[in-house]
Amino acid sequence: MDKLHEMKKLDLYWLGQMGLMIKAGDKTIVIDYYASPLKTRQTPAPIPAKELKDVDIFIGTHDHLDHIDHEAWKIWAKTNPDARFIFPKKCRKAVLAD
Repeated sequence: MDKLHEMKKLDLYWLGQMGLMIKAGDKTIVIDYYASPLKTRQTPAPIPAKELKDVDIFIGTHDHLDHIDHEAWKIWAKTNPDARFIFPKKCRKAVLAD
């Protein structure tokens, strides 16, 4: 609980669709960010996958492209080597297959 009291600021950014970025203290969390530049997108991703760096945690709530973007996760695993990737256990096989 002490850590919560130390936190002076929390920033929340909408990344399109269901994507969110939370900055709390020195931590950055990205949730359900769909960043792949597919032709079917109506608007481009606000941060291209290759430019998203210094993220501590990526969270995908379920295995739909706009929640666990497999192509972007491959990039982020390389550009954010210390990040943790959190997703439901039932998605494990599909995510790890990448």
